[in-house]
Amino acid sequence: MISELIEKINSFGEHHQAMVAIIITVCIISISWAIERIFDEFIFPHKPWYGYFLTIVIAVLLLWITKHFILHVI
Repeated sequence: MISELIEKINSFGEHHQAMVAIIITVCIISISWAIERIFDEFIFPHKPWYGYFLTIVIAVLLLWITKHFILHVI
């Protein structure tokens, strides 16, 4: 069942590469904005630059993990 799902995702990704790239980009931006809000509100309320820096690091890490997953796992 999981292998069929991965196969469908692969075939969709092969035919619609731009759509997959847009979906991944929107997801990563949304996650990084949510992480930034959490940092701003709860973890670093008086030092926003720490939150901004950590958000950028986490977003880049998510992009790298996504690239690794797409190239090597799927």
